[in-house]
Order: sequence, then structure tokens, then C-alpha cells
Amino acid sequence: QMCIRDRNKNRRDRCMNSLILDAARTQASGSVKNMKAAMLNGGATAKINWEDFNYPPLLNMIHYNLEEVPEAQRPIVQRMHWTFLLIFIISIINLINSIVQTVMGLDWLFIFYSVCNIILFNPPAFYAFYKGLRGAVDEPGSIRFYKIIQSILCVLWVIFAIINGKGFNGIFKAIGLFQSGFLVPAILSVIESLLYLIDAALGASLAVSYTHLTLPTIYSV
Repeated sequence: QMCIRDRNKNRRDRCMNSLILDAARTQASGSVKNMKAAMLNGGATAKINWEDFNYPPLLNMIHYNLEEVPEAQRPIVQRMHWTFLLIFIISIINLINSIVQTVMGLDWLFIFYSVCNIILFNPPAFYAFYKGLRGAVDEPGSIRFYKIIQSILCVLWVIFAIINGKGFNGIFKAIGLFQSGFLVPAILSVIESLLYLIDAALGASLAVSYTHLTLPTIYSV
């Protein structure tokens, strides 16, 4: 009987030990999965619903909420957003400048070319911002695309800040307007040129920052 009791006790002990080990393994496995999920989301606490289109206001073409971006990536995503906003602001100033020049007796086609600039150059700036946003959150392949398109845009912004054209009010255009006595459009042209250069510098810094952005191994490019 003593032997039987000892055998039963040993069995119970083995069962208890087995249960404890299983529980420990389950807990450890759950912890590893949580760590992997945290790395994949860059520290995000919830999955982003990219189908909830809320930006830009009224158009609602993409989903953008800076608070949902992983904290480590928020500064660079915010600067990406600024580059797009600057181009939109420049486009509005350019249109106003073209209207002023037309009212002051210059070619009315300036307004037409200004509208064309809005149509041609705001969409790629907006798309670059979106791809940069997705690259910083859950699409590592978009990082390379963002760096390429942003570099091309930076070159264009520098050119636009310099040239004199019907739809572009660069430094050379500002000089000509000053010499002709068109003070208001000349000042607006200087503002346009400065904003283009600021945006180009910000975009270039983003391309470099993105290259050195610290991301999990799965985000390597």
C-alpha cells in the first residue's frame, strides 16, 4: 500500500510539473508574439484602419492621423506632411500672384499655367507623402520609392525657385518684375522662391533622415 501511495504521489507530482511547464511555455510564447507584434508595428498600440479615408479634408482620399503613427516615426512623418503642405501653400501663392500680374496688365495665360501647376505638381507631392507615411508604418518597400520621388521633387523645386516662366515665379522672374515696377508680384515671387528652396531643403533632409531611420530588421532596405 505504501508503494501504491508513493507511485500515485509521484504521478500527481509529474502531472503538476507538466501543467506548470505547459503554462510557462504558453506564457513565454505569448510574450514572444507580443514582442514581434510590437516590432512590426513600431510600437503602435492598435492596427491602423487605412480604409478610413479622412484626409485631405473634404476630399478624403487617404487615411492620416499622426497620433496613430508609431511614436518613433512621428517626427519624420510630420516633416513629410510639411513638405506636401508647403507645396500646396506655394501653389496658392502662385495662383494669387498670377491673378495680380494679369490684373496689372501682364499675360492672362499666367493664370492658366498656374492652374496647370496645381494639377501637375500637387498630386505627386501628395502621393510621395502617402508612400512615405506607409513606409514608416507598415510598408517597408515604400521607403525606397519615397526617397526616389522626393529627390526628384527636390530638384524640381530648386529649378522652380530660379526660373522665369509663365507659370513659374522664380528669382529671375522677381528681378524682372522689380525692374518693371511691379512691386507686389515681385514680392510674392520672392516669397514663392524662398518657400520652394525651404521645401527642397526639407525634402533633401528627409531623404537623408529616411536612409538612416532606425527600423526593425524587417524594415531594412
